[in-house]
Amino acid sequence: MAHLSKKILATLAAVGLGAGLASCSSDDDGGDATPTNTEGRGPITFAMGKNDTNKLRPIIDKWNEENPDEEVTLQELAGEADAQRETLVQSLQAGQSDIDVMALDVVWTGEFAANGWIDPLTDDLEVDTSDLLEPTVESATYNDTLYALPQNTNGQLLYRNTDMAPDEAETWDDVISTCEDVTADNNDCLITQLKQYEGLTVSTAGFMSGWGGGIVDDEGEVNVTSDESREGLQALVDAYEDGT
Repeated sequence: MAHLSKKILATLAAVGLGAGLASCSSDDDGGDATPTNTEGRGPITFAMGKNDTNKLRPIIDKWNEENPDEEVTLQELAGEADAQRETLVQSLQAGQSDIDVMALDVVWTGEFAANGWIDPLTDDLEVDTSDLLEPTVESATYNDTLYALPQNTNGQLLYRNTDMAPDEAETWDDVISTCEDVTADNNDCLITQLKQYEGLTVSTAGFMSGWGGGIVDDEGEVNVTSDESREGLQALVDAYEDGT
C-alpha cells in the first residue's frame, strides 16, 4: 500500500506474490519439512488466485510447449486473498499432494514455512536471486532461508482525474482539501482498500508509517501504540468519517 511519509503522500510500495514449492512431508509437529520427490519429474499443478492468472498463462503455454513431459496445469483459486489462503491451508493441513507449486502472498511466507508446508529452496532447489529486488527476496525468506521465489512486485500510484482535481496533491492536507471540493459535487474522492480483510490492515499500517510510526520499528520492536502510529491511524479514521 502507499505510504504517507510524514504527511507527504508517497506513491510507491512493494507488495507482491511469491511462488513456493509445496511440501509433501513434515514432522508430526508441522515443522522442519523434508523436501520430497526432488529427483522426480512429471506433471506440475500450479495454484494461483484467479485475479493474477492472465499474465501467467502465456508463460505456462511456452513451458508446456518446451517441456511436454512436465506439463503445468493451472489451478485457479478465489480472487480474494483470504479465500486463497483458506483453500491452500485446508489442502496442506489434510496432507494432500494435489498442488505442487503455489502462489503465496508475501505475508504467508513465514506461516507456511514454519508449518512445513513449503520446501526451502536450498541444495538442488537453490535459486540465484542476485538480480532480484532485495525486499522481494526478504519477503520470501524465513529464518534466513529462502522458501519462495519472488514472482512479481507491485508499485502503487496515486491517480487523479485532472478535470476534477486539477492540482497535484503533495501532502495529506492537499488530499483532504481536494476531496472537499470533489465531494461537494456528490462525487467519491479517494478510493482505497478499507474492506475488513488484509487490505484494511495494510492501509492502516501505511497510514501509521506515513506519520512516522508503524506496526514495528526498524529494530523490529512493536511500535503500534506510539504517538506517531496513533496520529496516522487517527488521520485514516477522520478521513473515513468525514467522507474523504
